[in-house]
Amino acid sequence: MPKSQYPLSKQSWLYSLIEPWVSNGLELFFDGFHVKGLEYIPKSGPIMLLANHQNAMIDPLICCRVVPHQLHWLTRSDVFKSPTVAKLLYRFNMLPIYREKDKMADQSQRNEAVFEVCRTRLSKGAVVSMFPEGSHRGKKQLMVPLKKGFARLAFSSMERDPKLMDLKIVPMALDYSDFYQKHPRLILEVGKPIALKDFWSEYQEDNNRGINSLIKAVHQSLSNLMVDIKDEEDYTVLEEMGPAFEQLSHTGTVESWQQYRDFCNGYDLVSAEEKLEIKQYHQRLSSMRLTVKEAEMFFKVRFKDWLFWCMEWIPGNVGRLLYAPLGQFTEYFIRKNVQDLLFYNSIRFAFFTFFSPLYTLLIWYMFVSAFTIQGGMNQLMFLGVLVSLGLFSISWSRYNLKIAAVRKVWSVRKRQGAEWEELIALRNKWRKRYEK
Repeated sequence: MPKSQYPLSKQSWLYSLIEPWVSNGLELFFDGFHVKGLEYIPKSGPIMLLANHQNAMIDPLICCRVVPHQLHWLTRSDVFKSPTVAKLLYRFNMLPIYREKDKMADQSQRNEAVFEVCRTRLSKGAVVSMFPEGSHRGKKQLMVPLKKGFARLAFSSMERDPKLMDLKIVPMALDYSDFYQKHPRLILEVGKPIALKDFWSEYQEDNNRGINSLIKAVHQSLSNLMVDIKDEEDYTVLEEMGPAFEQLSHTGTVESWQQYRDFCNGYDLVSAEEKLEIKQYHQRLSSMRLTVKEAEMFFKVRFKDWLFWCMEWIPGNVGRLLYAPLGQFTEYFIRKNVQDLLFYNSIRFAFFTFFSPLYTLLIWYMFVSAFTIQGGMNQLMFLGVLVSLGLFSISWSRYNLKIAAVRKVWSVRKRQGAEWEELIALRNKWRKRYEK
């Protein structure tokens, strides 16, 4: 596609229209939406945003929610195959990037046309966003080596427009409590901007050396910001120990997660004795048919969780009953049409954000018609009741997950009393090393 056929503007009216709706949907969808480091995002462009890619389509939406600028995403080209879909995606500031697997004879020319559009938008102060890993996967691990496209785009932009000497590269790390479960916890941390001009002299001396140095700096920044588990042998243990670390500190969710991240990223420096303690705790839980998450929920649940679970039981279950058809259809659609498990939450979020309101209006219309509810105020109040019941169903379901975990642990504890005491001893032993 020639450059002239791509929109060159910095702002999209459609993006501005949809963004608040999607942002509110994300806040409701996640069971905890935590952001740290927003002060590192420059107030104006040109900016290039680079993030790790773990969870399909939901990753870019989260970045759009957090960054106070419109983002211009480079996206794999196969989603642009339909001309109608392509035109819509262009209106959301999205551009195609062509990979070797696309087997395009003119791949280089197509990508150069897209890069030229990116340079134009950067010159206007836009924020161009990319996932330098090149693809997504459900692992707490940075895929290496990073693709060189972002570095080539950055340097070539500076060559074409001297004003882009002030281009800043902003690293951003996303972390999910679970890649597949409904309503996970999200933590996003923004890192210090990387100034492209710091690599300019090296690039002028040797293009490849300058590109490699920039890639190395971005790799180091992303690796330090995210949970980057490099130990393949103990990967499963480290990934599943996340909830246990969140119980160590009382300073907050993000701070506890940062302690977990630092432990995982520095795992090669951990002593053999410490590793053994954690693996023994994990193995004992597995032998008792419990997960770390379930065990830690048992210790985390407080009286208020039981109280709200009881208080919301009736409205929560009425809401679940009313919205069950939509939930069941969503899961049926996913199982029938989606092969990549990492897309499950992306599709759930799409149904949750865009179809839930329509479904609510449908229920409202059916009830108003069936029971002949008269008066505009009464009808409006009934609509508010339906929305409230839907929110109660989400809230109660989250409490119910905690209570279900507590009940399961109580059952195991009752049947395996001696093993439980040994488990507690193992838990206390490794916690003493890290508890704050």
